[in-house]
Amino acid sequence: GISNSLRFFEPPRITDISPTGVLTGRSEPDYICSECEIDLYLDNVDEFQDALVYLGSVDADADGNFTYDLGQPLPADLGIRTMATLTKSGVISGYSAGTTTEASQLYTPITDITFDGPTEGFTGTDYQINFAVEPVGVSLPISYSVSITDEPSLIEYVLDDRSDDLVYKWFSPGNKTIEVTADNGINSMTKSFNIAIAEVVEPGSITNVIVTGPTTAEVGEEVVFDIEVAPADASLPIEFTINATDSANPVGGTINSRFATYTRTWTSSGIKMVEVTADNGVNQFTTSVEITIGSVSSTPTPSASSTPSATSTPSASTTPSATSTPSSPSTPSATGTPDPASSGETSIFLPMIQR
Repeated sequence: GISNSLRFFEPPRITDISPTGVLTGRSEPDYICSECEIDLYLDNVDEFQDALVYLGSVDADADGNFTYDLGQPLPADLGIRTMATLTKSGVISGYSAGTTTEASQLYTPITDITFDGPTEGFTGTDYQINFAVEPVGVSLPISYSVSITDEPSLIEYVLDDRSDDLVYKWFSPGNKTIEVTADNGINSMTKSFNIAIAEVVEPGSITNVIVTGPTTAEVGEEVVFDIEVAPADASLPIEFTINATDSANPVGGTINSRFATYTRTWTSSGIKMVEVTADNGVNQFTTSVEITIGSVSSTPTPSASSTPSATSTPSASTTPSATSTPSSPSTPSATGTPDPASSGETSIFLPMIQR
């Protein structure tokens, strides 16, 4: 016996519930409840329309907008329902003042966004990250905006669901972030999820090249750099290529060892750089170190003894045991060594004794 004009009249909606408990609302389009008395009810998120607690009422303005202060934050897992009572005739066709609409849907703000997924991974692998908007009875639908590290565009969509799965694959290592913003028309919230992505390491790969040596020296002083490739199970043989400041050409060679030394004498002062690249056919890795060469009153002429002999040994801190004699294939080819006469200085690559 209820006419369609009242039966389908939509009660005013809540548009925002602030963290302090201030409610704002408005009439639905085409259902302007001008100067209506808006009754507010507290309800839980179960499937029943209980309207458990009457909170109070507030008068809407001529456009059907209203504001109400709860005086405290809205309790968790609870929402607000509205009813509107006419204060004048004509607002709903055929009905006079005192007529009350049906109860509205439950308006429940977003209180949290939770994530579930791995926190570590590797490049080139798909990872599924699930997120869920809380509480369980949050008002729907929800508009989502998702930004992902290394993904150039923002992902935006609307779901009539409080949860979703994201599947993504990263191709570069580093700390990656998935940021989700959820907005259900009552409030919005942004939360982030972090995952550390590491480079895929193939068996036998080089993960580091460690170059140790002095950080200062004098012009004309022989400087020795010890080189070590990590890890211990890196595939052999390894081709070393060394570029140094003031060198006309790179030097190097291929040896069946993870260890090598580089010996050099600079004839000019300044900050010098030594760059070492190790390549074992699985991958390559490059490390650079700096050394400051100070000037002296006179520049000594490098002696012939600067060329290593078979008995050359690394510095005392890295002296190998007597059983660590290198094999003859460890000596690099002559094509890897620049002509000392071209720069007036000595630049030598010496295979390190195997350890």
